[in-house]
Amino acid sequence: MTKFTIKGQLGKAILGFTALFISQAVATQKIKAENTQAPILSVDWHFETLPSVYSGDGRYTGVGDRLWQWYTRHMPEFVHNHLESVPIRRTISRMVRGEAICQPFFLNTDAHANDLYLSEPLLWVPAERLIVRKNLIPHLAKFKVGPHIDLAHLLISGEKRIGFVGGRSYTKYISNVLDKHGHSHKNIYQARSTSQLLKMMASGRIDIIIEFPWTAEKSLGSSPQTGNFAHIPISGAPTWISAHTACGRSALGHEIIRRVNQLAHKAGPIPPYIREYFEFQGLEIDPALARKYHEAYEGLVKLSFSY
Repeated sequence: MTKFTIKGQLGKAILGFTALFISQAVATQKIKAENTQAPILSVDWHFETLPSVYSGDGRYTGVGDRLWQWYTRHMPEFVHNHLESVPIRRTISRMVRGEAICQPFFLNTDAHANDLYLSEPLLWVPAERLIVRKNLIPHLAKFKVGPHIDLAHLLISGEKRIGFVGGRSYTKYISNVLDKHGHSHKNIYQARSTSQLLKMMASGRIDIIIEFPWTAEKSLGSSPQTGNFAHIPISGAPTWISAHTACGRSALGHEIIRRVNQLAHKAGPIPPYIREYFEFQGLEIDPALARKYHEAYEGLVKLSFSY
């Protein structure tokens, strides 16, 4: 039987080529293995530029900031980009078109509830009210319905300078009243943004605005209890409004909201981001508000998270 051997330069060349081929094959398999790992996804979090939501001072003290910090700690599988949103309506339009954008703090006024992926309620806040100069309160008696104010009657009267944000999505009842009576007379002012509306109120150009009391309190720098402003509920409007995390209807948005619901479920009735925010502001959680959180938590327990 003849024994075949590889000799000389030819043998060395063949052996070298074989070793090179094997090393390249191993490298190729390693690259393929690395490429099969799940990619790191990037999430763009957009923030409405209100002090109560987004502090803008690098301290992250707004409630939206607190939520974002909570998510970055508990969802490390994503890269979380913190972006200032101007104007907010443009961001919502992009979300409605299905772009992979999320808002950590989104007030559900029903206007876009069916166009976005919304988490379960994460916070409950007092709904929009009339923010009024205290010296005007005695002159509003004729518009009162119990402890509330009849907004339609007030608008039609033309007696007071009233401001609201044009095109803003207020709660359904308030939006309907504004659509019908928001152009009744020259004493009704439409601001381009919430920031402009608050500046008009602070400068004395208007006497009454329709706004969330916690936003007005923080932005105007004056407490309704100790300052120059008071807030009065609007007859027919809800007492509380739910705040959610919202994402555009994309695959990424779908996954983010699923994870947010899971986190909220694990957090318990009063999640850490709520406690931290109230403690930072030196506030106490109102018993009625605490009941709302417990109700929301009980609803989360019943969810299957099958978004």
